[in-house]
Amino acid sequence: MVQLDALRAFAVLGVLAQHFVPVTEKILPLGSMGVRLFFVLSGFLITGILLKCREDSELPGQSKGFSLRRFYARRFLRIFPVYYLVLIVTAIINIRPSREAFFWNVTYLTNVYLSIRGGTHGPISHFWSLAVEEQFYLVWPWLILFIPFRWLPTTVVLTILVGPLFRLAGVIEGGNLFPFVHLPFGCLDSLGAGALLAILSDRSTGNASARRVFSNVGLFAGLPLCILLQVLHWLDVPGHFPWMFVLQDFFMALAFAWLVAGAARGFGGVAGSLLKLKPLLYIGTISYGIYVYHMFMLIVVPRACQYIGVSLANPVLYAVILTTVSIAIAASSWHFFEKPINDLKRYFPYRREKGASSRQGDLAVGASSGAGVSG
Repeated sequence: MVQLDALRAFAVLGVLAQHFVPVTEKILPLGSMGVRLFFVLSGFLITGILLKCREDSELPGQSKGFSLRRFYARRFLRIFPVYYLVLIVTAIINIRPSREAFFWNVTYLTNVYLSIRGGTHGPISHFWSLAVEEQFYLVWPWLILFIPFRWLPTTVVLTILVGPLFRLAGVIEGGNLFPFVHLPFGCLDSLGAGALLAILSDRSTGNASARRVFSNVGLFAGLPLCILLQVLHWLDVPGHFPWMFVLQDFFMALAFAWLVAGAARGFGGVAGSLLKLKPLLYIGTISYGIYVYHMFMLIVVPRACQYIGVSLANPVLYAVILTTVSIAIAASSWHFFEKPINDLKRYFPYRREKGASSRQGDLAVGASSGAGVSG
């Protein structure tokens, strides 16, 4: 599943494009697309790992409680260190939004904080998606491990439907729509689409025929309908916004499920060659760090350039510098801070005995560099 790292690269580059070149949002919502792709990836990989844990829990000496403890230990090692490092450092150097929302950020409630504010808040704004993923991790393992398997597909389908229904409630209610996109209920169609793909793809209990149907729905329905909504937006067709607000992420989730399914199996031809390019794979590997650090570069880089006398009047040069510095810092963070900590996962295998299955290893490796936005 090496091509999934390339998808992470495209996802995080889309986020950088929207934040560093805001004019791109008039063409495509690249940042929103990137985050939704991260969510689908996260739902797919995390659910795949949990399904394997569920299967292993039936082995002698295994238990679901053991799997839960290991899951959270491994998530802790991947997610928390760099996140809390950034929170502490930015609070110490007095980046005001970090200090003001420190409690909310530390407790992974940034999305709740921003929803109360009714909008974004400078360089911590992107932490809303990390909060959504952490809230997802708190609940999802219990569902996947303990719900009777015959109910799992139905449960996940209902989960997917919560997303557009929650956003529809926002349209009906009126007022500020920010919470209906940034609270976890508004993201469940993306997370759930990835989870459903994992269930249908499971080697032990999956359904290859149903997986192909689901993937084709994403390609032949989700993708065209997503494009249609975007065209209506470009043309500013009267009355299009409610439909776009409610359904765009849903159609996007279906389209990305097809994309993730293809990358998990391995695309061939030109697409496959593109998704195996080493620079893309490397950016995908360090994508979590890029995502965590990048918004603070909008504060750090201008200050540094002013100090050394570099002009940032050229927006293209400015975007290139921001992107380069974000990638460089994330690369250093990965090699000297994140990876050494991440390597401690070897002390928390999902199986008690030595030598976990190759399938679990593949999923764990995929998740280690970022199951989604938050690793």
